[in-house]
Amino acid sequence: MRILEVIQSLASGGAERLVVDLCNELSKTDDVTILILKDVEHFYLPQLSPKIKVAEARMPLGGSIKQLIQCCKWVNRIKPDVVHIHSQARYTMLLANLLYGHRYKFYLTIHSDVYDHYSHGWSGLQVRLSGFLGRCKFITISETNYRQFSTAHPKLRQRLIPNGRALPALTNKADDARKEMQAYRTTEDCTLFIHIARCHPCKDQTMLIDSFNELTAEGEKLALVVMGAGFDSDLGKSIKEKACNAIHFIGTKDNVYDYLSCADAFCLSSQYEGMPITLIEAYLSGKPIISTPVCGAVDIVKEGVNGYLSAGHTKEEYKAAIRQFVTNRESVCATTEKGTGENPYAIGVCAAKYLDWFRN
Repeated sequence: MRILEVIQSLASGGAERLVVDLCNELSKTDDVTILILKDVEHFYLPQLSPKIKVAEARMPLGGSIKQLIQCCKWVNRIKPDVVHIHSQARYTMLLANLLYGHRYKFYLTIHSDVYDHYSHGWSGLQVRLSGFLGRCKFITISETNYRQFSTAHPKLRQRLIPNGRALPALTNKADDARKEMQAYRTTEDCTLFIHIARCHPCKDQTMLIDSFNELTAEGEKLALVVMGAGFDSDLGKSIKEKACNAIHFIGTKDNVYDYLSCADAFCLSSQYEGMPITLIEAYLSGKPIISTPVCGAVDIVKEGVNGYLSAGHTKEEYKAAIRQFVTNRESVCATTEKGTGENPYAIGVCAAKYLDWFRN
């Protein structure tokens, strides 16, 4: 099968991480090309398998009729059996899909909250048009994501395929990461958390930082490591300025698991999500998860077993979830360490489900 994966960029992010892992896995059995639309930094590009053909359209940010025509030309040049669209690439590619008729099979993965991004406005209209005309099929990435799409678009064809991730492995930088992480513990009994995400309002890092500031001021022995890009933005600078000394910003890393493996728990503070790849990384690593009740987290986290969900999205509710973990840390850690074997979120399982859907 000739598969074309289309994404806006390979910058550091969850959808981009999935696309790289999925392409690498699909390329073991099929002919895979990845079309990168925008002319921006491609953090994950070096991690693609040499089996994968890479096409870079190098389009400027934004959209135009000219870019729509370019997308059509690229697809015609590659002549795939399947066109698989991700994230913001949908704005141009779903229009191209409407122009093609039934010449190619199109699929769109829903990477975020359906109600926020795929049910109304221009994006919602594109989804409905392409779906009703039979030009596109859809993939949802968590149980909650699936239910949302079923409610918003009950007549459109979709299949639930939970996000997957390549099984975690330490790199040759692991010792350095371990020493760095250990230095962030202020005392032997300090609980070390890690948050992995780009700086963005939807990730609600303001609430996250406020929670840790107050908990440490109240005497809790905690430290938080924040990994991700974008903290040189105005929002990122304001977040860093208010962070107490127990919070450490380390930028982007290409050896995420080296750092994650050294933490006591993983923190997710988002207002909305689809199925975060970082959440799956934590789950596959056997790390306890402290999260707001967003898509993906509500499907993965079992209260008191492999982590805690906050009751809502407020600072006080998130602080309560952190305190629950600190109080019950030993029992939660012991439980999660026993659950790291065969896993439904492994990328091999995910890729096999994609191939089955592509054949329909």
